[in-house]
Amino acid sequence: MKINRTGLVFCALYAAATCTCITLAFSSGDFKGRFVFLQLPIAIQLSALSSLGLGPLLTNLSWVAAYVVVAVPTFGLLYFSGWLVERLVSDHED
Repeated sequence: MKINRTGLVFCALYAAATCTCITLAFSSGDFKGRFVFLQLPIAIQLSALSSLGLGPLLTNLSWVAAYVVVAVPTFGLLYFSGWLVERLVSDHED
């Protein structure tokens, strides 16, 4: 099985952005800034899950649990997206 480099790049970019936001959250002095920076990497996914009716299940999650529930599947989606991009590019070149 060939390693999907594009998917790994997508995952690395997301991981770097997530780590940056978490670092900024804990270096922020106030609670509001911490909340905003912790929410940034998972806000779109949480909004999508909420629009699917899963909002009540997500309201009592800790930040760690929210990241596990949301960010981990995002890595899978990003890796698959990279695979799809590589597949489309290789089909187009042939």
